[in-house]
Amino acid sequence: MMKKVLFSVEKFLDAAHPEWGGAVHDYGVMGSLISSGMGAASLFYYDEFLQTKPEEDVNAALVKRCEQSKPDMILATWIIQNGERNVKPETYGHIRDELKIPVAAYWSESAPDVVRHADIFAPHVTANVFIETKDEWRKHAKHPEKCVRLFEPRDAALFNSTGQEARDIPLSFLGTSFGRLDRALNLGLLRGRGIGVVETYGQKVNRMGPADYAAMLKRSLVTINFSSAVTFQHLTGRVIEAAMSGAMLLESANGETVELLEPFRDFVPFQPPFDWVGSGQIGLGNADDLIQKIIHYTGHPEEAREIARRGQEKVLRECGGEKFWTRLFDVVGLGKCDAV
Repeated sequence: MMKKVLFSVEKFLDAAHPEWGGAVHDYGVMGSLISSGMGAASLFYYDEFLQTKPEEDVNAALVKRCEQSKPDMILATWIIQNGERNVKPETYGHIRDELKIPVAAYWSESAPDVVRHADIFAPHVTANVFIETKDEWRKHAKHPEKCVRLFEPRDAALFNSTGQEARDIPLSFLGTSFGRLDRALNLGLLRGRGIGVVETYGQKVNRMGPADYAAMLKRSLVTINFSSAVTFQHLTGRVIEAAMSGAMLLESANGETVELLEPFRDFVPFQPPFDWVGSGQIGLGNADDLIQKIIHYTGHPEEAREIARRGQEKVLRECGGEKFWTRLFDVVGLGKCDAV
């Protein structure tokens, strides 16, 4: 029987700036649930509720929604910057214990402050889900027994490739370098060496929607990604998006992506010319490795396409939604569920 999941999540990338566009959930966990056929989704956008109904109790509204719609489980997020203007952890505890609806709290980062909030949630939720690192959150978690790491899913109906795309963009970087000194220095080095990189400058700057972003990936032969979170390395959503879309991923070497993709078979790692060597410090590394790999793979498009094809196969299998939701349904006690 198809599971019904209520998403208690944020609608906007930043509620104070709705013009920046929506959060990732539409084409992430929620989109993957729908496109994989693993369940039906309903939405409770708490940031929008707080904006449009400031005089009403968001906690009571969520409980009422659960009582009326009777979902099989809730997947919830938390905006740290909102502080007390969030759904309270105790509200999720009430939903879990009194309404008998399991709750999974979904954390997209493993930074210490994020893990601290996950620990606050731990007594009130069925599970804390981490997606970006295998072990970084373990360094800080006081309740690791409540935690599970799953690869972040993506909507395979949006990020896809037929293998026949023109790939008229030889090299792209579809993130932002604003406020990211390591990225800015590396991209500046490429430009200084005469290597053209098509950049989008991030969602906040160019207001690019998911469909246009996916289209850019489908046009890219090779796309660059940087894995540094300054003090640790993480597996970013762009890894999955790029591979699903059939672009060859060229990513700074790290110990997280190799948990999902095999180097030089499914993607190509590189040693970044500039990288963080400590908090607030950037060191100079191998200035030639990235440039040599760009020249090689953009000059050998069939080789790049073959690596991209294998990466796409791997990511569709691991991150298309079926494995994520099968595992999560099992973790929260709903048992096994096959795609419909």
